[in-house]
Amino acid sequence: MDDQFYKSDVYNIIYRAFDMHYTSWIKVPINDSQVGVLGLYRSKNQADFSSGDRNQITSLIAYLSHAYQAKPNQATEYGNTASQGMLIMNPEGRLIYQCPEAKRLIQLADTPRTLIDRRQNNRLLENLKKLADDLVSIHRGKESAIPAFDRVNPYGAFSFKGYWLNNLDSDSNNMIGVTVKYREPIELKLLRAVRNFPLSPTQKEVAMLLAKGISFEQIGRKLHIKQNTVKDHAGKIYLKLNIRQRGDLLPLLLSVNSVH
Repeated sequence: MDDQFYKSDVYNIIYRAFDMHYTSWIKVPINDSQVGVLGLYRSKNQADFSSGDRNQITSLIAYLSHAYQAKPNQATEYGNTASQGMLIMNPEGRLIYQCPEAKRLIQLADTPRTLIDRRQNNRLLENLKKLADDLVSIHRGKESAIPAFDRVNPYGAFSFKGYWLNNLDSDSNNMIGVTVKYREPIELKLLRAVRNFPLSPTQKEVAMLLAKGISFEQIGRKLHIKQNTVKDHAGKIYLKLNIRQRGDLLPLLLSVNSVH
């Protein structure tokens, strides 16, 4: 960064507040399109990024590209329980009230994987506006099912359904209620649970794979470690988590409340 950047409001108001003095930004291209930027930062007390550092960072792009384009080996599994929230809009689709859980779920539902995803997809608020428009059309005589739409992203599956809220003091319909239901992917729930357990990074990876029912041999190949090492990690995991066998691991992880 040049001296002009360090004199700017962006640096002094934002970057400086988080002690982000040195930066390294690398564009992440996928099929000739830029989907985002990988940004790393260091404080003023640390050394600036060297050319060697930047070369190492650049070498990560191929892995990020692969991860972005890779297709899941199997369909996403979701938990049986769902979080719920409520929004209230006016007939024009303007948001008036929302409970705390609905606010959280909207933020999750409207979070894209990358910037290009946000540019290519309709914004969530636009979908809510259309839901309100459809309700108004039904009120005017159009025959249709209850307006609803679904949204799926890496955070999970979200369902939105709209209803008229009748004013008890009159026959007019002047408010729209929208229920928001959210189901979390089991994989994400397991990750949330594992991160809070007193396990080493490798043991956390092994625990995730054990919970999925993957064999010791397959875990060894996946993590590039010997099968006996996997068994050793498994024994230490059972001891630390106070369980007797692999079959106890998945119920334990699923019983942990998610921390958002």
